[in-house]
Amino acid sequence: MSNFVVMAGMAKVVVGAVAGLALAAWGIAMLFSGPKPETETSTNGETMTAPGRDGRDDFDKDPGTYYLG
Repeated sequence: MSNFVVMAGMAKVVVGAVAGLALAAWGIAMLFSGPKPETETSTNGETMTAPGRDGRDDFDKDPGTYYLG
């Protein structure tokens, strides 16, 4: 084998090792950084309601126009 082939093979190993260490460091940092706060939070404390719980009377009166707004 020529020196060039050996050096190219070693370079691939070094690049792979550096990439692996960087990925491992990033993963460990993400584990210890904790959960991120939600970007959009409700300011009035309301929660979502189950489908069909709200506005059912409007749907029963006229189902055709219920979805038109």
